Amino acid sequence: MTRNRSAQTIFNIAARRLYKQGKRAVNINGDCMYRASDGCKCAIGANIPDRFYFPRMEGLSITALKRDFPEVAPYIYGDAKGFLGYLQLVHDDPGNWSDEPFPRKALAALARGYNLKTNVLDALPVKLP
Repeated sequence: MTRNRSAQTIFNIAARRLYKQGKRAVNINGDCMYRASDGCKCAIGANIPDRFYFPRMEGLSITALKRDFPEVAPYIYGDAKGFLGYLQLVHDDPGNWSDEPFPRKALAALARGYNLKTNVLDALPVKLP
């Protein structure tokens, strides 16, 4: 059985993924998705192992995702109240992507709010828009 991931681990995985792809995971209407058709993943979707992802997950809240797909729950557990929802908002808010094609400032603020280490952010060079 997989152990529940900590908020720090989830944060690190999401930050690296969002940096690598440099844009939000959205459908043709601009709606955020766990996994988009172009291969992009949102902060939560980045933490769902490929073997457990199903397109019918799209549109579900994080709570419903854990309930309807219990096999993904340990990967998107987080151990801080409200953390996953705020992490999802960092991805979903287009304003967080305005300074560079990566929501660095919003992720740093989230990390500070949950007493997470920002080493992963510090190691990623600044991307110019």
